[in-house]
Amino acid sequence: MRFGVSIPNYGAAVSPERLTFWAQGSERLGFDLALVTDHLAQPPDVRQAYPEDFYECFAALTHLSAVTSTIRLGTSVAVIPLRHPVHVARAIATIDRLSGGRIIFGIGVGGNEQEYQALGVDFRRRGAMTDEYLTVITRLWAGGHVSFAGEFAAFDDLLATPVPKQQGGPPIWVGGGAKPALRRAIAHNGTWHPVFPTLDGLDAGIRDAAVLAESRGVPAPGIAPRIRLSISATSLPEPGRPLGVGSVEQIAADLHELAARTIETIVFDPVQHPFFPDAPPSRTAAEDAREWDAVEQLASEIIDTDGGAIRGRTL
Repeated sequence: MRFGVSIPNYGAAVSPERLTFWAQGSERLGFDLALVTDHLAQPPDVRQAYPEDFYECFAALTHLSAVTSTIRLGTSVAVIPLRHPVHVARAIATIDRLSGGRIIFGIGVGGNEQEYQALGVDFRRRGAMTDEYLTVITRLWAGGHVSFAGEFAAFDDLLATPVPKQQGGPPIWVGGGAKPALRRAIAHNGTWHPVFPTLDGLDAGIRDAAVLAESRGVPAPGIAPRIRLSISATSLPEPGRPLGVGSVEQIAADLHELAARTIETIVFDPVQHPFFPDAPPSRTAAEDAREWDAVEQLASEIIDTDGGAIRGRTL
């Protein structure tokens, strides 16, 4: 298995120093991936969940590429329709070159209508825009002189530079739990990246992905879920316990369940987001330290980052 960490690029405690600390610490502990998330505007609806500083994800990745050397970096997830695809293609290609080819491009359609309104983008067309923008981005990553005439983007004879370090462009991870996300992952030879899924939701997605892939005569996409990380001293009640929440033994059991589904990559998110029960109102320095402690405990008691194995005791 490969293991990753969702690095908080938001909150009262966020700073260049803390981003560096999280990324270098994740690299030191042997994690394979470090991912940041995305909000481009913070209208009232977004502030209900993220009321404090929020660093722009591409700028954060540029910083992280300069302070790390081996860990893969990426987005979980960038909201595609909120930025012009020419800008996105060049930004990601540039960061991929700067990082030596270590970028994973996690994308999603977003779900906050106020954020779309603030940026003058039609929320109702976000799915169609995402499909078209992904086509534009991957064509630009191929390099050369590119022209495109679509419903949402049109340009003639652009020189597409730089070409990403990774041939064909960074791997594309598609967030979302609905069938369109699976379809996009299959269409772009990508990975399905559900955020905070349940086992039932994963099983349904795996079945749907197999059917969609078979109908197109292609392999089913890989799966890389982002799950919570909250370690308790004692076991929590079942059922209804989220993946990644509970005692060392319970979380180890969760990981064995995921491994049994041939899931090869898991991203852990240690942040108590405000939309979780009993979450703190602010990501203070104390909260940031508590979250990092959970990552340290994960690496020492539950997983073996060197061997990609699960070492915690199971129930």
